[in-house]
Amino acid sequence: MNQVATQNDIHAFFNSPMAQQPLQQLLGEQTANFTASLVQIVNNSNMLKNVNPHTILGCALTSASLDLPISDKLGYAYIVPYKGQAQFQIGYKGFIQLAQRTGQFKRIEACAIYQGDSEQDVYQRLTSLLPVPPKDNMPIIGYIAYFQLHNGYEARLVKTVQELQAHAQKYSQSYQKGGGVWKTNFQEMALKTVIKLLLSKQAPLSIANQMSQAIEADQAVIVNGQYRYIDNEQDSQTNHPSLPKMLDDTAFGRMITAIHTGFDNRGQPFDKARARMFLQEKGFVLNQAQEQQFLSA
Repeated sequence: MNQVATQNDIHAFFNSPMAQQPLQQLLGEQTANFTASLVQIVNNSNMLKNVNPHTILGCALTSASLDLPISDKLGYAYIVPYKGQAQFQIGYKGFIQLAQRTGQFKRIEACAIYQGDSEQDVYQRLTSLLPVPPKDNMPIIGYIAYFQLHNGYEARLVKTVQELQAHAQKYSQSYQKGGGVWKTNFQEMALKTVIKLLLSKQAPLSIANQMSQAIEADQAVIVNGQYRYIDNEQDSQTNHPSLPKMLDDTAFGRMITAIHTGFDNRGQPFDKARARMFLQEKGFVLNQAQEQQFLSA
């Protein structure tokens, strides 16, 4: 099939009633501009021209529902071709944008950690109002994600380069074969991964619920609202961290009592730091009322 014929087919598909009806429901008057932009993205990629257009439509609908623009330059969301299908991928900026929309974050960011960095260096890179130049002469040894909520709660997650490489090796078939976005854009994927893991493990339940669609849709092939993770067919569920679990009030009450007494039910020393470690290890989060009580304990 020649290039002109392919472009005509792409234009016809995305302007067909099957594609336009769901786009109209999501976008209304913005549908025409969105469709034109989508067709241009596909036509500008030789690889996307050859993938199943229904999977591209699934990516487009997800992008529209999350209100994240698809653009390699902006870094919020991408359409990534793989084995004749289109995967929807959210960039680290996309996860930050979605988190900020909840209105509960005072600050959320991710950055690289360089060899020789002090804790103050990393904190400045995460929180400075002015750009902090990268240490181009020093190797990157890891990545950190950090957030602070308006209620004062802070959380961070650090992964070494080796841990992130192991993550890619475990969860990406394309990386195992020496290709894919982990190979072509390791830093973007590393930043996205630490942000995504931090939010899925440490964000309060109310935030996690709001972001559950994004966490589930990331790196999926989407057709008719069904998600399939073709880059990790062997264990697609573990490719996406499970959403946090709520700690019931009875267990929370026992934890607060242990903080006040300084000992857990086994007689072992217990304080807020140990409580946070327990919550993180078990995948529990506190609701807003529990969080306020925990901070004042």
